[in-house]
Amino acid sequence: MRLNSVEKVLSGQRVDDKLLAQAGEAAAKEADILADIRGSASYKREILRVYIGRAVRAAMQGAT
Repeated sequence: MRLNSVEKVLSGQRVDDKLLAQAGEAAAKEADILADIRGSASYKREILRVYIGRAVRAAMQGAT
């Protein structure tokens, strides 16, 4: 899934914890998340916030 709002938040910015939190929030708002047997929608939104931060940090480490 491509989350355009996250790209907009991150584009051209210096990445720090505050920016990653904003990107995670943007992802949680944009993503179409459904509850199922694996978890509630609110739980999945919180996990998405965490994964966005981890993914950006991993991408930055790979780029250096």
